[in-house]
Formats: sequence, structure tokens, C-alpha cells
Amino acid sequence: MSIKDLIDTDVKEAMKVANKPLTIALRSIKSEAQSIALKKNSKDPTEDDFVDALNYCKKQSAESIEIYKNLPGPVAGDNFAAAYLLNDLCEKYLPQQMSDDDIIASIKSCISSSGASSMKDMGKVMGIFVSTNKKGTFDSKIVSEKIRSILQ
Repeated sequence: MSIKDLIDTDVKEAMKVANKPLTIALRSIKSEAQSIALKKNSKDPTEDDFVDALNYCKKQSAESIEIYKNLPGPVAGDNFAAAYLLNDLCEKYLPQQMSDDDIIASIKSCISSSGASSMKDMGKVMGIFVSTNKKGTFDSKIVSEKIRSILQ
């Protein structure tokens, strides 16, 4: 079942049980995916658009959690709870992340296939890595740090 189908099913279930915070969070993910698709001049969001939307919403909710966790008052508490719910939902729907060992093994495979030997070849290695691994299963920042440490 695709991420879109899972989210659609969960939206319907949340609406049936009148779980307003869950419904709002799920709809915000769908809305972000639709926005990403429209930026690409596409009518319907693809699986990759949903992965991008989930990554964006996860990053945004993590920042919101940091902001609201130290603020007093009921509004901050409600916003903290909403951000925490959105963060949990994003983790639920995102593909499982690659382990550090898997990332390093894949990087070494990409380096050997590209013949990279120095930092000048980092872009080549990163391009091969991104094209050979499923989107959403790795953090590009972590991958680039590991490539940098291996090539130096």
C-alpha cells in the first residue's frame, strides 16, 4: 500500500472517531504533498512527493517542538502537542532509515563503481548514492559527511 493510500485511510478513520488533532496533522501532510506536486506542474502527488512532504513536515515539527517545549501557557502546550503528533506521524509513514553500516557499505560501493579517489569526486559519488538508494531512506547530510570522511 502506498503512503498516499495509508494516509487517506488514516484520515477517514480519524474523521470517523472525531480525532480532530490527528485529522488536522494528516491533512497538513497531504496538503504539503499536493503543494510539492503543484510546484512540479503535476496534478496528483507521487510517492516521492509524499516522501518529500513527510521529510519537510518532520523537520518543521522538530523545530516547533524545540520552540514550544520551553514556553509557558496553554497555547504553547497545544502547539507542542500538535507538533509532537505531526513528528510521530512523519516517522510512522517515512520509509525505514538506512543504518550507518548500510550507508557506509553503499558509499564504498559507489566509490568503487565511480573510481573516486579524492574530494573532487564527491559530487559523482553522491549522485550515484542518491540514484541507487530509495528516496527517504537516508539523510543526505549524514551521507555527505560520511562520503567526505571516507574520501579524505
